[in-house]
Amino acid sequence: MRKLALAIPILAIALSGCLFNATYQAGPSHNATPGLWHTWGYGNACYWERLSGFGGSFPEIIANGFNTDGPRYVEIEPTDVGFHTEGCVWWRADDTFDQKFPPTVFGQFPDGDYRVGVEVPPGTYSATNPEHCYWERLEGFSGEFDEIIANDFGSGIVTISPSDPAFSSSSCGIWTKIA
Repeated sequence: MRKLALAIPILAIALSGCLFNATYQAGPSHNATPGLWHTWGYGNACYWERLSGFGGSFPEIIANGFNTDGPRYVEIEPTDVGFHTEGCVWWRADDTFDQKFPPTVFGQFPDGDYRVGVEVPPGTYSATNPEHCYWERLEGFSGEFDEIIANDFGSGIVTISPSDPAFSSSSCGIWTKIA
């Protein structure tokens, strides 16, 4: 019983500052502070929205994302009014102590969002599920269309450039570095 009593406060400290399934006010003095946030899919249907208001109208959605597997990132901007999430494990603000998601020693990594040069090295990669594969080379993780450098559906080969800040994929399976 003593171990359980000790584990509960440690878990509470570890999860403090996390965002769970809810709608949050965004901003420096609120829970959804501006900056990079991450979560892990674990097969859950993870959905998020960056919001310009709380009226529930479609135009108030600045950007959104829906994913099922792998690590995922979102950049909450200082101008965002709110952030909504559902189905995700939890979101945690990125800091220097957070786990990074590097590829295996064989140069492989699963679907998800990755920081190029931090978690995934530049290079040419091949996916195990090319026919259902969607990938994006990105300028960042805001979820906005103007951050897409290049994208493709149905092509399981991509060259991630050293100048790409980010890479994202869905339904591609496992990526293996081939060059």
